Amino acid sequence: MRREAPPEYGSMKRFGALVLTLGLAFGLAVGPLAQPTQASSLKVCGTVTVDVEATALATGLLTVNGVAFVVAAGVNLPASVVVGADVCLDLTTNSLGLITGATVTANVHAHLKVCGTITAYVAATASATGLLKVGSRTFTLAIGSNLPASVDVGADLCLDLEIDGFGRVADGTAKVNVETQVKICGTVTAYAAATATTLGSLRIAGRTFVLALNSDLPASVNVGADLCLDLTLNGFGQVSDGTAGANVTAILNVCGQVTAFVVATSTTDGSLTIAGVTRKVAAGASVDGQVAVGAYLKLRLEIDAFARIADATVLKVGVSVNDACGDLPQQSSDPGSSQNSGSSQNPGSSQNSGSSQNSGSSQNPGQSQEPGASQAPGASDKPGASAAPGGDPTKGVGEIETGNDCQSGIASSGTGNGGTFLPDTDTIQRMTGIVAGNAIPLLGIGLLGGFAIWYRTRQRRHGLPEVETDVDSITGDDGTGEDPS
Repeated sequence: MRREAPPEYGSMKRFGALVLTLGLAFGLAVGPLAQPTQASSLKVCGTVTVDVEATALATGLLTVNGVAFVVAAGVNLPASVVVGADVCLDLTTNSLGLITGATVTANVHAHLKVCGTITAYVAATASATGLLKVGSRTFTLAIGSNLPASVDVGADLCLDLEIDGFGRVADGTAKVNVETQVKICGTVTAYAAATATTLGSLRIAGRTFVLALNSDLPASVNVGADLCLDLTLNGFGQVSDGTAGANVTAILNVCGQVTAFVVATSTTDGSLTIAGVTRKVAAGASVDGQVAVGAYLKLRLEIDAFARIADATVLKVGVSVNDACGDLPQQSSDPGSSQNSGSSQNPGSSQNSGSSQNSGSSQNPGQSQEPGASQAPGASDKPGASAAPGGDPTKGVGEIETGNDCQSGIASSGTGNGGTFLPDTDTIQRMTGIVAGNAIPLLGIGLLGGFAIWYRTRQRRHGLPEVETDVDSITGDDGTGEDPS
């Protein structure tokens, strides 16, 4: 048989349940008011994705930037903490890790670009911050932040870091740090040095550069200075280092045909080949619009301290190299005379390179200065030769003056007046030597024969006995080999 419980038992059971309920409610109510044995502060920035408010009897839930937090029962967060808000929270937590209070500010984002070798790296977690050191710069990694896998100790990288409202790295991208060199000359028109926390700027020759954090340029870099800078650019195109020197320019005149031309841009050098010589054209340089491949030009070039063309001005445009490179020397007014390279100035004489009067050549043995050779001023000391008045024996047609470093692609001509080819000087010299070598013995024989005829005629005229005048009698040779005396 089942025994019935006394009525007093049910009343006691209900009373006990009520006491337990009231005790639990009281504990939950006074829990937030109790001082934690170890409170701490936690800073987090990002977008609020979950916000469940706590009540007097139940805890709440808050998720910021993917990190979840429990809000202690009875704790009310500021009204700005709502789903979708981009905020920075400075949270106070108790020993159990429950949020007991918070201050809120707007999350002001900033981007920072830095390049260099990573000397230290500790990744952040969902509950702890991390550490990143690039070169001499040290950054705190925000809770929940995540950097690319390429970020590792020893890597030489360029990092584009997103900085949150607390100045900590919330996110970032990375790429390999590839350095380049830029050479530029001109006047510095603006300059703001970089610091450890702010970028700088430099404007020179119409170009503007960003100065990387901690970059350091020479003290000579100042507004108004006319300099040539050799700059090192990092992977972001920022100036990370550089050297400076005075901008010393030179003027060079050149002429010839343009065989190659690459136009310079504001950021890259070009090149120009004229008269067989190739030079770099500085980035941003001014080049006359008439400069083109195939053109025959005379140019005035301004050369900077890096031996590059900083400015190119066309002095003359021609239809040929001779035409572009200026007027040729005038010919002598003496008929038949030519100043052309390789031709004679007058029949019988030559003052061209390689002729008998040139350094290193010789006057042929036996060559005589016969009567009739002019010794007047300007006359040649060779028989029958004369230098026409006004003639310049030192310059030939086809040559141009090369003063001021003027270069030419002209080659000297080998023709005389009217395009007729004349004997070259070597041939004239050889023939002169042959004639001179044979003339002396022939002249001696002729004189000897003339003397014999004169002597015989004299004997006949005065009735003198005839005397042998043949060669044998004169020389004393009677054919016997003995002395007739």
